[in-house]
Amino acid sequence: LGGVFDGDLAVALERAAAFCRVVATGNRAALEEQVRYGRFSMDLLQWLSQSELRMPSLSERREDIPKLVMAILRDFAQREHVAAPSVPYHYMELLMTVSWPENVRQLRNHVESVIALSNGVFDPEIIREHFQPAASSATIKGALHMLWNKLRGASAAPSLNHN
Repeated sequence: LGGVFDGDLAVALERAAAFCRVVATGNRAALEEQVRYGRFSMDLLQWLSQSELRMPSLSERREDIPKLVMAILRDFAQREHVAAPSVPYHYMELLMTVSWPENVRQLRNHVESVIALSNGVFDPEIIREHFQPAASSATIKGALHMLWNKLRGASAAPSLNHN
């Protein structure tokens, strides 16, 4: 790592100045544990930690979920050359109650799975079958049950459709 710290690189047996910026994401607690077990370099962790930028988790910015879902739907529709489906209001409410520990990647995977499996229409049965809330969350299970009942009985539920 000397070259990285010096800002010099050996290029074809010549030294040349270089500027390099490393951007890394990760779970700091997990890396610190790896350092304790000798599986990750303390020097590298300290070097990577010189400038930290904390990004709030999706559960800390739930108000972003509807915008993210709409962006996911637009991306999906563009990629698949189909019209973006409208989202039942109660489904969006449910999405906002989930903690999403894997953040946007997990939200995207969930929404795209539901769309793909329901042929572009948010089918309550598919939502119920493919929704995987945290096992210990009674609140999520209650919200899912409420959503299921509302969607079963309310085919004319308002939808969020922003194009």
